[in-house]
Amino acid sequence: MFDVIATIPELYMNQTIEFYYLKLARMVHIYKLTVPLEILLRFALQKYSKKRQSDLIGFAGLLLYVVYICHIMACIWLKFGMFEDCHIVKEEDGKCIKSWVYNEGFNEMPISSQYIFSFYWIFEVITTVGYGDYSGKTSYE
Repeated sequence: MFDVIATIPELYMNQTIEFYYLKLARMVHIYKLTVPLEILLRFALQKYSKKRQSDLIGFAGLLLYVVYICHIMACIWLKFGMFEDCHIVKEEDGKCIKSWVYNEGFNEMPISSQYIFSFYWIFEVITTVGYGDYSGKTSYE
């Protein structure tokens, strides 16, 4: 059912970007991400007990999920940072707030550097370290 909903843009909407949110229904299958990892670890950890194997595979799966979620969130945060270079708060003031990409000069860097920083920032926020060295500026962020 989730796959049918996720393929609706491909069936009759000519793959327009406005309907790509329907593809999020595929996120239900995120648990399948760890299947190859589980097979590999079961083979590599044969000398350990079943309980130890299960614990290590569960921990490795958790790490993979955290990295995957950080990747998705980093891509979203980078996209939000590039929506607009200047967000006007009040028309009468004419005051402009730059997004993190433009405020810190990341717009002049290659996209790989922008992504690495974005991933760093998201991982910092998710792990609740929150150094405070960078933060979102606009309402999107």
